[in-house]
Amino acid sequence: MKRNIVPATIAALALSLSPALAQETSQPREADPMIQETMPEGDAPEITFEGVTPFLAQQESGHWLSSNLIGQEVTNPAGDTIGEVAALEIDGEGKVVGVVIEAGGFLGLGTKLIGVPYDAVEHSKVEPGDQKLVIKASLDEVDAAPAFLTSLQIRQAEEAAKARQEAEQLNAPAVGEPQTAQ
Repeated sequence: MKRNIVPATIAALALSLSPALAQETSQPREADPMIQETMPEGDAPEITFEGVTPFLAQQESGHWLSSNLIGQEVTNPAGDTIGEVAALEIDGEGKVVGVVIEAGGFLGLGTKLIGVPYDAVEHSKVEPGDQKLVIKASLDEVDAAPAFLTSLQIRQAEEAAKARQEAEQLNAPAVGEPQTAQ
């Protein structure tokens, strides 16, 4: 009897967990311009190992983790909320060079992404352990700022323009061909 209970218990447990496990999987959103490859093919630096990699045991006091920056509110010196950090732009050397901010809008509608150089972001300490991000820009300047385009958005726009141009060439009358009046 005990031999039948153990397999039955294991089977019941596996069946009860399978819907929960299936719900946790998610598909990547290809339409999201913030999700993309890190570098175009062919631009990857050559990696060589010449020694032992040093490891960090803990976060240094006063240092931020990028996970703490994403979603962090950005204000201006007057205290106006500019938006929230959506992403960090990292150059080919691995250095943070820009901050992408989701600005404007109301409750997520009508927002746009703007980019500012990382050096233009001031990290201000509010209370011990609590910091805030400040950029020197008025709300009008933020509204007038150009939208930040990711490399994926630029590539998609170029492909769309090329497709439109090819479609126009297919629909255009041949050069020197007389057109009939309607």
